[in-house]
Amino acid sequence: MACNIPLRTPRAPVLILDMLSAIDKPLSSYDICRAGTLMDISETAMRVSLTRLSSQGKIHRGERGQYSLVRKNRPLPQTVDQWKHKHLNARPWRNGDWLAVHNGLVTKEDRTQWRHHLLALSLCGFAELRPHLFIRPNNLRGGISAQVRRLRQLGMAPDAVPFRLTQLETAFEEQARRLWNVDAMATVDQQYLDALEQSQAQLFNMPLDLAVRETMLLGRAAIAHLVRDPVLPAQLMPVQARERLFQLTSAYQEQAQKLWFAWLCIPHE
Repeated sequence: MACNIPLRTPRAPVLILDMLSAIDKPLSSYDICRAGTLMDISETAMRVSLTRLSSQGKIHRGERGQYSLVRKNRPLPQTVDQWKHKHLNARPWRNGDWLAVHNGLVTKEDRTQWRHHLLALSLCGFAELRPHLFIRPNNLRGGISAQVRRLRQLGMAPDAVPFRLTQLETAFEEQARRLWNVDAMATVDQQYLDALEQSQAQLFNMPLDLAVRETMLLGRAAIAHLVRDPVLPAQLMPVQARERLFQLTSAYQEQAQKLWFAWLCIPHE
């Protein structure tokens, strides 16, 4: 198993959603429960989760009793699915050009709304400069209109005020550029690069069931890390390692998919 990376066994519903997303084909309850057993999750827990996810509209049960992931009108799964291409949305950054969201009027009484609001800001790479004021570099294609649309799809509170910020006082500008701990981020990126390269070199020499388990655990950890990557511009953080990590994780996922198809005895196109 790859080291230096915290690999956590997913809960039953998370495993089901991750598996249906990664395989991208309808799967029987038998195959899904087999995957649960591989991850030390009981068949009962997997079947209960299948029923619950189906009733919640997150998965669909077809006529032959096979399950597939429901992506339509669900922004979060769509955001996760798009992780491979998010770094390609980066464009050259003009120093001092920021996107901002002020949430001083957003109430915390609705805890669900508040949680979704903070998650939207986090997934879009915003960091808190001052109480109620979150910012990020304006370095993604589409500018403010595209980012505001994505924030709203992900659950930004209706009372939040998004805007473009271009003239911060020098002291605040310097503080803004230090909001992201880029040294720590670069260290974690390198840990994932090392773990993926180590695992990739060993996968096809491992027993199939162990290889499948490792690709699920390490692959989902790497993807979760990249989903939250803020895609900072080169002025704030070197981009070479990040781009390499996106490429390597994508290649690793393709290898993992081949292993999963073999383990599930599904023809791979």
